[in-house]
Amino acid sequence: SHELRSPLARLQLILDLAQRSAAPAEAAPYFQQAEQEIARLDRMLGEMLALSRMEGGLPGMEREPIELTALVHDCLERFRFDADARHVELWVTSVDSVVVSGNAMLLDRALGNLLANAIKFSPEGSKVGLTLRTDQGFAELFVRDHGPGVPENELALLFRPFFRGSNASHAEGHGLGLSIVQRVVRAHGGSIEVRNAAGGGLEVRLRLPLA
Repeated sequence: SHELRSPLARLQLILDLAQRSAAPAEAAPYFQQAEQEIARLDRMLGEMLALSRMEGGLPGMEREPIELTALVHDCLERFRFDADARHVELWVTSVDSVVVSGNAMLLDRALGNLLANAIKFSPEGSKVGLTLRTDQGFAELFVRDHGPGVPENELALLFRPFFRGSNASHAEGHGLGLSIVQRVVRAHGGSIEVRNAAGGGLEVRLRLPLA
């Protein structure tokens, strides 16, 4: 509900502004923004349906081989603009080829949520790092920031929907990002862990079975 209401509210405002425009040329940019919000809603609904089908083992959710290395690099490039705006450096260390089985759209959403969180909580001039490797039949992905970290007594609560840690009180969001990541990872037969890293910051580790 929270995830869907945000673009719906923006869409309502955009269309209201378009209606108040004095000329078609003035209204045109609003309609372009409206198209973008509709496309975003469509993607979100598709992701929700895909996740529900995968969790329930229902027909219509075919798994396919996914080159995780390429997906990680593509997602990283997509978030460079956000990182540059906050003067945060992104870096990645990965093996040449890691193939898992699942849904690329959902895995991209999960990785995007982790990157968005890491960038959001990173101070200016710091780094966010991704490390992709293989270990005993699993792909391991580490996302590490150098932000404030999380109090130890709150680590186990981070995956609860709508939970917002004491360090996140002034940050935007509804506390859904990590819970969505956890559901996606579990639907792919994997696991997720989070811990405070040595030297400060938070480290999230994903483990996904190799194809």
